[in-house]
Amino acid sequence: MSHEERALFVSESQEYLQILNNGLLQLEQGTDPEVVAELFRAAHSLKGMAATLGEQGVVGLTHAMEEFLSRVRETGEQLAAEDLDLLLAACDGLEAWLAAVQKGDEATMAQAQEGLETLEASVRAGFQRLLGREQTAASQVETAAPGQTSAGDLPLELNLYDQELIQEATRQGLQATDLFIRLDPGCRMKSVRVFLIFRALEQVGEIIKSQPPAEELDEERFDDRFRLLVVSSEPPEALAERVRGLAEVAEVVARPVTAGEAGAGSNGAAGPGQAAAPREPAARKNGGPGLPKELASIRDNFLNERFLRVDVSRLDQLVNLVGELVIQRNRLLSVAEETGFSSDVIEGIDRIATDLQTGVMALRMVPLRTIFQRFPRMVRDLARSLGKQVELALDGEETELDRSLIHSLADPLIHLLRNAIDHGIEPPDERARKGKPPTGRVAVTARQEGNRVVIEVEDDGAGVDVTAIRRKLVERGLLSAKEVEELSDRQALQWIFRPGFSTAKQVSDISGRGVGMDVVRSAVEGAGGSLQIDSELGQGTKIRLELPLTLAIIQAMLVELAGERLALPLDVISEVLRVGDADIRTLGGGRVLNWRGQILPVIDAAERLQLRPAQEVLPPDSLALVLERGGRSVCCLVDEVVGHEEVVIKPVSKLVSTLPEVSGATVLGSGRVAVIINPEPWLEG
Repeated sequence: MSHEERALFVSESQEYLQILNNGLLQLEQGTDPEVVAELFRAAHSLKGMAATLGEQGVVGLTHAMEEFLSRVRETGEQLAAEDLDLLLAACDGLEAWLAAVQKGDEATMAQAQEGLETLEASVRAGFQRLLGREQTAASQVETAAPGQTSAGDLPLELNLYDQELIQEATRQGLQATDLFIRLDPGCRMKSVRVFLIFRALEQVGEIIKSQPPAEELDEERFDDRFRLLVVSSEPPEALAERVRGLAEVAEVVARPVTAGEAGAGSNGAAGPGQAAAPREPAARKNGGPGLPKELASIRDNFLNERFLRVDVSRLDQLVNLVGELVIQRNRLLSVAEETGFSSDVIEGIDRIATDLQTGVMALRMVPLRTIFQRFPRMVRDLARSLGKQVELALDGEETELDRSLIHSLADPLIHLLRNAIDHGIEPPDERARKGKPPTGRVAVTARQEGNRVVIEVEDDGAGVDVTAIRRKLVERGLLSAKEVEELSDRQALQWIFRPGFSTAKQVSDISGRGVGMDVVRSAVEGAGGSLQIDSELGQGTKIRLELPLTLAIIQAMLVELAGERLALPLDVISEVLRVGDADIRTLGGGRVLNWRGQILPVIDAAERLQLRPAQEVLPPDSLALVLERGGRSVCCLVDEVVGHEEVVIKPVSKLVSTLPEVSGATVLGSGRVAVIINPEPWLEG
């Protein structure tokens, strides 16, 4: 497999596996024909890709999964919990195999291949158990009289999956054909004859449906008649001639099935000259929602849309080039302003550069669905391992975020969810004693607020014991008793994000070591975001994450500090004030400002950035910025406000600056380099 083939195979396989994972979780709530059809289609497509590339381990496992799903599709039977666990384990095995493919190590590939074979055997054994639970009706099959050609009692029913395949085949210029086949009454080895018919047809097309099902044909649990739905480039009569040329075939009737018939359908049994009637999904009959939104979203975005897959490194290179273009545009505008020169050409370049920047930045935006869709399976498995009942609610999956931020956000969100289930949600018996429903609720919501994305993880569990935090701070000598008393509850809660700090009484392999929440905070703040926690003992906890839409280009306020030019994100600046020494008060050892009835801490930005010592006396009419984010506000003293500009963020090595406030640098339109400030440490106090 070439590098390009491997990359494409892995990418598409991961999306099919996501369909399988989400759909199997939906089947836990009950059998839905549309969901089963979508699952079958995903397994079938995955098998087809693997067969093309000669990956027989994947072919075998996905074929075994197909048998399972085919049986459920035919019978409508609810899968047992052990069956679902088995199919989910198969998905896990395929994901592990894909990881081995990406790694490209032959030893790892061989090990994964053995694992696939083991899983295939397990799935096939599970399928036999499923058949053993059913009451087969083989003895009730009516033997047709010799010479009978009517298929009125042998309908070839088309479900949603079959209809979509027919419509897709029509769009690709292929023909769907309904073949009614009758073997000689004296045919002794019907299964062998069926095998030869299948092989002849599969040389020129694909058999997508049989009646009776393929396993019944293989086990000869049918009379001498059966029907096949075939998609091929050959016309119906040519397919019929291929079958008629085989021995012990008494009769073949072929007729085309059109996309219109597949989409509309009709009621009643179908004969050789009639269209088969597709079954309407039960959910649609009862006015239900049909395909769940999780599956529909994946299907709509993957199966129905047309994509051009581009290597991420090429996209990053394009973004960097656009960033350089923005810098040069800003310099051109700066020169034009200084010289008083105005031109339609400059205005046109400005407009085109802005449009190009907007379009390219949109290419980097990825819906949070790519992270959220991992959560249901993870929550299900973790809750079961802990003996807890947990309902997961997701909202805002379509909210978009910069691709680079999406990758850095996945692990922190997963840790917050695991923490909520392990430490937050109580066991069912404990919840019952507290008067709560036995099933705990964890909600993850996302929304865009201005130029930032807000993500909240909330649970209705035990909450965080602020008293325990205060006690632990004193016990470990981190704060004095007096300092702890002066902490507000919100300030005390922020300590759970400090390295090594934990109030957990027990350490598990999931959480409780006091390292995970620190990593969460570092990841979020490293992405230019902020973290806030609110909790009520006995009622639950809410953690709020705020992140910028993108880390590439931002609107910034330019300020002067001790002769240095700095840039602050414009969306965090609420107001520019003129203040003097008379406006500042001392409270609790620090300076504060009364702003609109709100007491704000006063920060000397130059002193915090080690540009100069703190000013003991403020000059009259000093400038100050009111910074606000996530319900927190501070007053930041600056020397001069220069203006605002769209700036391209360039990374700065920690060897250059170890200050937590420094998040990057940029080249201004004047050609001057400015440091970009992340005000989050100031807002935390």
